[in-house]
Amino acid sequence: MARDLPVLGICRGHQMIACVVGGPCLVPVDQVQSTALRHHVEDPPLGRRSVHPIRIEAGTRLHALVGANHIGVNSLHRQAVGQVAPPLIVSARADDGVVEALESSVHRFVLGVQFHPELLLEEAAAWGRLFDAFVAACRESRRRWAGKDWRRSRQSPGATRAYPPGRRTK
Repeated sequence: MARDLPVLGICRGHQMIACVVGGPCLVPVDQVQSTALRHHVEDPPLGRRSVHPIRIEAGTRLHALVGANHIGVNSLHRQAVGQVAPPLIVSARADDGVVEALESSVHRFVLGVQFHPELLLEEAAAWGRLFDAFVAACRESRRRWAGKDWRRSRQSPGATRAYPPGRRTK
């Protein structure tokens, strides 16, 4: 993230993005839930069908990619992101308030989803656009970094800033 490389976090990767930025990390889902929405569903076929809807925030990258305000997702997690620290924003929540997607407001492409969209491609083609956008961001990053010395572009050891140089949050 310090080098503004594309990041797509799925499930635990979504949780790790939140932790790396410094938000209160993980809480058991039952501490977040205010309804009987199930977040750990292992019914066959495992993860290959949506089991609950998420509400996607208008104006977010995820909303632009999916093209919908609501979409169904699978659910295999017992923990959830507690809170999201800047520069991250919540881009989708389950009906019970669980953070289902987050993204960076300052990086070119940092997006995390709590569910497994790769298992839902047959059910909802919209998730293919998420992967297409990630691949495009990787290609753009490769072009941007072509010829640069990656070792010199790193921050010094111990630096905690999760946003790229020259891009600040207020």
